[in-house]
Amino acid sequence: MPENTSAFGVSVFNSLGTIIRHNRISYHDGSGIITGWQAIEMQVIENIILGNGLAGMPDAIRLDGNISKSQIKSNLICGNDGSGIYAFKPQGSTTITNNNIKSNGRRFRRAAVYLMGNDHQVNNNNISYQAGSGVVITSYPQSDRNIIENNKFNFLEGLSIDLNHQHNVEVQDFENGDGPNPNRNSENRRLDTANGAINSPRFLSPEFFSGLSSQVGIDGIADPNSQVDIYRISGKTGYGSLSEPLATTTADNQGKFSFNLGNLQPGDRVSAIATLKQYGTSEPAYPAVVRPIDMNKSIVINSKSQLPATFPQCLTPPVPIPQVPIPNIVNKPPEPIKLKVPKNIHFALDKYYISPASAKILNKIAQVLRDNPSIIVEIYGHTDRRASDKYNLRLGANRAKSTRNYLIRQGIAPERMTIRSFGESELLTPGNRKLDHARNRRAEFIFKDIRGIEVIVQETDLQLE
Repeated sequence: MPENTSAFGVSVFNSLGTIIRHNRISYHDGSGIITGWQAIEMQVIENIILGNGLAGMPDAIRLDGNISKSQIKSNLICGNDGSGIYAFKPQGSTTITNNNIKSNGRRFRRAAVYLMGNDHQVNNNNISYQAGSGVVITSYPQSDRNIIENNKFNFLEGLSIDLNHQHNVEVQDFENGDGPNPNRNSENRRLDTANGAINSPRFLSPEFFSGLSSQVGIDGIADPNSQVDIYRISGKTGYGSLSEPLATTTADNQGKFSFNLGNLQPGDRVSAIATLKQYGTSEPAYPAVVRPIDMNKSIVINSKSQLPATFPQCLTPPVPIPQVPIPNIVNKPPEPIKLKVPKNIHFALDKYYISPASAKILNKIAQVLRDNPSIIVEIYGHTDRRASDKYNLRLGANRAKSTRNYLIRQGIAPERMTIRSFGESELLTPGNRKLDHARNRRAEFIFKDIRGIEVIVQETDLQLE
C-alpha cells in the first residue's frame, strides 16, 4: 500500500472499445475502475483489482453511463471496501463472467455484484466471503431480463440472488437486498420487483430421501416453462449459499419440474433458481435436505463447508504460511485460542489520526494477525456522546478506517478486516468526565476465527490518550 493513495485506478469517461487487461489495480481511495459518460464495448479482462475504496467511492468496479456491450471477464476482484461490481443506472448492459469475486464489502455491507438496468449476464463466477449478498438486482429504475446462471456462491451474509421490491427503499435494501420475496401470481407484480418478480421455485417437500437406488427424486413448482437449475448449497441453516450447480431442467406449462440425481448424499441441502428469458432469474428456493430412508440414522449437514483451515487470501504470499489443521469437532472439541493483546486504541478529541501510542498497540495486533492466519477481525469505530449522531457516525467511520489502513501498511491483508461505525451508540462508560469521554473515543477490535473456534482476548494493557 503506498504512503499516499490516489483517487481512482482507471477512469473511463468517453470511450469506444477500451481494453483494460493484465493490470494490478490496488489501494486507491475510490474505485479501481470507474466509467462515466460512455464506455461502449469496454473489456476488463484478467486483472487483479484489490483493496480499493479505502476512503471514497468503495466499489472495485463502478459502472455508470452507456456501458453497451461491455465485458468483465476472468478478473480477481478481492478485498475491496464495497461491491466487487456496482452498476448505477447504466445504459446498455454488461457481461460478467468467470471472475473470482471474494472478500469484498470490507467497509460497506454491499452485494458482491449490484445491478441496475436490463439484460445483464452474470455467469460462471465464483462469489464468496462477501459481507453482504451475492447478486442484488434493484427494482428502481425497473431492471429486467438479468440472467444469473452457473455461478458458485459461498460464505455470504445475505441471499445468493436477491431481487429488490420497489416498496423497500432504504439504502441497505438497494445495496444489499431486502431478503426473500413472497410468491405472487398477480400480473401487476411485474413492475414492482426486479426481474419481473419471477417467483422462486418451491419444493414439494422440505426433505427428500436417498434409498436403495442411487437416485434421489426431487420435485417442485416454478413459473411455467421456466428453466430450473438445482444447486447443492453450503450452510447448515437458512437459505445458505448456492455453492455447486448440479443439473438443469424445464418446468412444464403447469410449472411442475422434477430431478433424479445420483450425485447427492444424505445430509446434502439443495436449492433451485428459475429463469425466464423475458423476466430474468429468480431468487433461490428455500432449501430441502436429503435424508436416508432409515430415519434412525444420523446425518451431518454440510459440515466441511463450514470449516476452512484459514481465511482465504486474495493473493498467494511469497512465503508459505503454515497450514492450521482443521480440528475434529465431532470427537474432540477444539481448545479456545487465547490472545494476549489490547482490544482498543484511543483517539484525541475530534481526531482520527493514529498517535504514536496507538501505533505501538497496532503493531502488536498486526503481529498477532500474522501469527494466526485463521484469525479475522472486525474494527468498530466509536466516539464520545458530544456532537450530533450524524457527525459521530462519520467520525467513528474515519477512526475505524484509519485504524484498518494502518494495519494494511503493516502487511495485513484487507480481506481479513471489516470495519463498522457505531458513533456514540455504544459508550464504554456513560459518564461526563474527561476520562469517560477519553475511554469512549476508541477503535475496538473483535477477533474471530474463521473455523468457528472460540477466541479469548486477554488484554495486556489499556492505553488512554
